[in-house]
Amino acid sequence: GTQASYLALFEDDGARVDILAAVVASKLGGEEESIRALSASGPELEALRLRRIKYVSEREPFPVSCELEAWNRRLEDQRARNRQEADELGAMTPLEFRAYLAREYLQYGVFAASGQTYPRVVDTFILADLASVASVLHKIATDIRLLCNRKEMDEPFEEKQIGSSAMPYKRNPMRCERVCGLARFVMNLVGNAYDTAATQWLERTLDDSSNRRLSLPEAFLALDGALDLMHNVASGLVVHEAMVRKNLMAELPFMATENLLMACVKLGADRQHYHEIIRVHAQAAGMRVKQEGLENDLLERMKSDPAFHAPALQGELDWEGVMDPMRYVGRSVEQTERFVREVVGPLREQYGEEIEKLGGSGPRV
Repeated sequence: GTQASYLALFEDDGARVDILAAVVASKLGGEEESIRALSASGPELEALRLRRIKYVSEREPFPVSCELEAWNRRLEDQRARNRQEADELGAMTPLEFRAYLAREYLQYGVFAASGQTYPRVVDTFILADLASVASVLHKIATDIRLLCNRKEMDEPFEEKQIGSSAMPYKRNPMRCERVCGLARFVMNLVGNAYDTAATQWLERTLDDSSNRRLSLPEAFLALDGALDLMHNVASGLVVHEAMVRKNLMAELPFMATENLLMACVKLGADRQHYHEIIRVHAQAAGMRVKQEGLENDLLERMKSDPAFHAPALQGELDWEGVMDPMRYVGRSVEQTERFVREVVGPLREQYGEEIEKLGGSGPRV
């Protein structure tokens, strides 16, 4: 109906409708350069047309990998098309050139075919992208909450902050809890967009409006709040290294068993047989820790077992350094440093000013 109204307004002149659509789309997108080009008139429009003719006449095709003869043919074909387009531009009236600019913009700036509304499935793409970011935030916040429970981390905690009105000792990671709640809200909004897109009758029905006016803005607002909170958490995250080491060393004997199993195989042991021996020792050590509250004695159990010494093995195991955590980190240090250098660093540089403007993004507590 809207397109028909525009055509009636401009006496079935499709070029003028394209110009109007491009101007409106440019203004909605805040694209000042496109707005100036589409609104130019007189000498300004003529100067723009001459610049475009010069550009089209002189531009070279982008090189691709192919045989030289084929490349030369492609080069000549593209130059012929350039000359034809330049000739067409030179013959255009001001209105035709303005319509040419409009069509060029509309090719990338608006939907190729739409009536009163764009396809509502587009809303699913938008909300799905927001939900993807929300899921990442939820994962980060959940991991921090788990590490807080293990007393290895703490999110920022204000001097006068109260963790619980009933339990003075509590120091809940309430920022990450809020991030999880907001992120879960955003993730669940995607279903609204799918339902709306699926239930539209023919071109559209008006049951989409009330839902979209809630689901779209609320998704942006909730995700913005979650990002602010996560920025605050990341800016003041506290790592308790002593507690990290204590927890690590308590579990390290279990982690060492894989390396010890491979070492036994190298000394002539049957893998399946020794896997069972280590499994029995590991389960017993685990029950000792869980049921009796004692230290993990897995390595002592293995050292006292004749199966882990000659002559059961063709040599002696090297027990030195078994409890060195750096023997079990693989390439994690290298990967982390590379990620910080190649991904985090450039992002900080690119968005440093915007991040600085955020200032204090934490909640009031």
